[in-house]
Amino acid sequence: MRTHAILACVALCALAACSDRSPTASAPAPSPRVTVMFDCSVTVATRAVRCAEAQPRTLARGDLILGGGYVQLTSQNVHYDGYQAFTFDVAVRNLIPQKIGTTDGTTIAADGVRAFFSSGPTVTAGSGTITVVPDGYGAFTGPNQPYYEYAQILATNAQSGFHTWTLNMPPTVTNFAFTLYVSAPVQFPYGWVTITPDSSYVPVDDESNLNAVAYSGIGTVIPGATFTWSSSNTSVATIDEGGVMVATGIGTATITATSGPRSGTAKVVVF
Repeated sequence: MRTHAILACVALCALAACSDRSPTASAPAPSPRVTVMFDCSVTVATRAVRCAEAQPRTLARGDLILGGGYVQLTSQNVHYDGYQAFTFDVAVRNLIPQKIGTTDGTTIAADGVRAFFSSGPTVTAGSGTITVVPDGYGAFTGPNQPYYEYAQILATNAQSGFHTWTLNMPPTVTNFAFTLYVSAPVQFPYGWVTITPDSSYVPVDDESNLNAVAYSGIGTVIPGATFTWSSSNTSVATIDEGGVMVATGIGTATITATSGPRSGTAKVVVF
């Protein structure tokens, strides 16, 4: 038995992330999914399944292409029965700073985390034809592409359960290859903003400074970001474009900082 860790290292574009401070997206995403591309090869004799860096050849359905090791596949229990079924168990680990497999943060998305066979399997040594025995078929980069699905919500660093993948092939196949797109629904397709402090209790007439930071989907600070500030209740708190908040009356207000399509909130209670 062999266990193989398979890491993604593909071209990185902007993607979304969520925050413990409940950010909101202020504009609709082109697609509420992120996608990682893998070029994979299999050596039948040694039961070795390997996936290497893949350069995106297309933006599938407008999805956001993610890479640099932000999704990991792990395979184990690689087995060939010698005449037809080549099987291996695969788990998906989420390494991006938001949940995957959900578009609202709490409900499992109907189409789940899916691994689409974009091309292949193609025999690279030996002879014969290989077919995938999938969970289903869908249109991703083309029509009727087989996929395996993980109906789970995966928080950052969480790994799914292992799911058996089955490929049927004759014993004349020695090596083969295939391309995968691992595509996952996400809640925030653009990024987020944090506000410091994210909550405060202040007396009437208090004046204080709030600070905002905009982050990309992989958690890096976006330099030079500018913010638009707003208050949900100006009779309780006002805030100017410099982030200076004034407590104007007793009650509760939500302060929002927006930078492009990213936003975040802070709660203020005035007493």
